[in-house]
Amino acid sequence: MKPIIQFGSVGQAVKELQILLNKIQSALGRISEDGAFGQKTRLRVIEFQRSCGLTPDGIVGPGTWGRLLGTNGSGANGTSASAEPASPASQPDGTPAAGMVSPSAGMPANEAAARDRIVQFALQNYQQYGGWKQGVDRPSPTDPRVAGKLCADRSTRLRQGGKAIMNIFTIAGGPAPQRCLTLTEQAEAMYQRQYSASERNNTDIVSWCGIFSLYVHRSVGLKTTGWPLKYSIGKPKAQDEYRIVTWPKPGDIGVVSPTGLNHHFVVTGVDDSGISSVDGNAGALMEIVQRAYSKSEVKQRQGYFLSPVWEKVLA
Repeated sequence: MKPIIQFGSVGQAVKELQILLNKIQSALGRISEDGAFGQKTRLRVIEFQRSCGLTPDGIVGPGTWGRLLGTNGSGANGTSASAEPASPASQPDGTPAAGMVSPSAGMPANEAAARDRIVQFALQNYQQYGGWKQGVDRPSPTDPRVAGKLCADRSTRLRQGGKAIMNIFTIAGGPAPQRCLTLTEQAEAMYQRQYSASERNNTDIVSWCGIFSLYVHRSVGLKTTGWPLKYSIGKPKAQDEYRIVTWPKPGDIGVVSPTGLNHHFVVTGVDDSGISSVDGNAGALMEIVQRAYSKSEVKQRQGYFLSPVWEKVLA
């Protein structure tokens, strides 16, 4: 039986996947057969899954392997494998599952390459997991898009996009990733009324906008440790992995309302009027969204930006 592999996996199974994908005509072009499941391999997998009518989640399980190997989605015992199973990104104790490696995309060559990779990866996450339209889209366990306050399936209590959120928590080192997969009735009821941050943290998963930002940085190969999204007042200290800057470059992490909401986001574009971003745990339903922040809004909300200490995170 072929292993379940996904973004961040490495090894012979990934190389076999890449060889099989390169035999299929694609508008995305060839990918390196290097045994590392990076961004280009994931996009090729999603393209292939869509062409076969499989869930386009970028995870290569029995259904995707079956189609690639020409078994028409049937497993060795003749049962259907056209639908991929829910593949936890972590073990019950929260540690990464087999085949999952972080940081996952290799080390960028320099700051410019790292910033470009951060922006592209953040946008790809929005394209794959964002775009939920409240009042239009209907919850479904086969839809990978994130709307974390919604239950995707009443019988299993699967959270809408819970698998994606669990992967984010696992790579970023967020607490209890396994809790992301399902939404309890108690948590669902809480989201229908006013609640405090403390109640939310005790009833459901913690706020994950900063976790999403760190996930993006770690996924593209930045070497960070523990919870690095902090900085020293005044002169930076030797242990700092991020420095505070008053205005960002693409790839930096923004923070607004630090004494209240304390919202984090990944900066994807900068001009004289403001910035564009990809934000996790945003919107009305705990979504992944694209936003724009004007200079005046950043100032009004006491915003600042965190830029990696490149000589440390690329060491």
